[in-house]
Amino acid sequence: MTNYRFLFFILFISNILRAQTNYGSPDSSYLPDDVGFYKNHGADYFNSLSSGVSDFHIHPDGKITVSGNFGFYDGYNKPHVVRLNPDLSIDPSFRMNFGIASGSWTGLLLSAVQSTGKVIIGGKFNFYQSSSSQWHNLARLGISGFEDFTFYSGSGSSAGTNDDVLDMELQADEKAIIVGKFTNYAGLSVNHIVRMNVNGGRDNSFNVGSGITSSFVSSYINRVKIMADGKLIVAGQFTSWNNLPYKNIVRLNSNGSLDTTFHSGLGPAGMIEAIHELPNGKIAIGGSFTSYNGIYCPGFCILNPDGTFDNSFSSGTGFSGTVKTICADTN
Repeated sequence: MTNYRFLFFILFISNILRAQTNYGSPDSSYLPDDVGFYKNHGADYFNSLSSGVSDFHIHPDGKITVSGNFGFYDGYNKPHVVRLNPDLSIDPSFRMNFGIASGSWTGLLLSAVQSTGKVIIGGKFNFYQSSSSQWHNLARLGISGFEDFTFYSGSGSSAGTNDDVLDMELQADEKAIIVGKFTNYAGLSVNHIVRMNVNGGRDNSFNVGSGITSSFVSSYINRVKIMADGKLIVAGQFTSWNNLPYKNIVRLNSNGSLDTTFHSGLGPAGMIEAIHELPNGKIAIGGSFTSYNGIYCPGFCILNPDGTFDNSFSSGTGFSGTVKTICADTN
């Protein structure tokens, strides 16, 4: 029987630290004088307690792209995006100048790193570098940190999306799937999810049909996770998909069509914020939900590969907060 240890991040994302093998103690060789989010050290936004990291990715060469709610890193002006060397010092070759233009950023910033070192960023912003460069909620940065104009997601006021990008996943072929509150991409009607070709154009071979068909206006998708078999777990706030009763979670085939072999029943009673596939094909989900298919499991549960609740795992009384990230370690 395989046992799992789970690591949860609840309600906050901490500053980046490298852990030693003794389970979580910080590596003091990583900029020991860096005090994190305060006093212009680490990711700091006008010395505000609201600053923080929302996403980071490690490049093949060990460098790290970090994005989030910060204006400075280690005392240097790095609005919302910074690339770090493996020792967490600033990589000076990533010259982003103004970055997310002042006043245009109002929410989460996330990223995906392609094999070329180029970085796709998404979130809620209107401009990158200057007010003349319109990148609505989505852009790609070259390895130098400047806009990559070979990435085309529309032009002018129709560039990018018409509302927040809340999550993205990069496929093995480097096509990117983005989800969020948006209903338009590059001026074309979409329903909160779209797959982009490597050059940023919409991939029309990915077709979800009607997608979310809930009657309430506030429906959206906040999480997407690519499984080992290429299928997608999609989660958000909705009560139906393609006019079928699916609440807050569905599984899609790699072409976007609905996978009807995934049986979620009543689904989660609340939002899913984290999705993690286990080596045995089961799916760990976390969030602010209180139950799954009517079974009490506050904040966390494990699903069988077919979407049904895994009764062999119990989280007891669960969590009183929101689970944001899940990492699993087998032993």
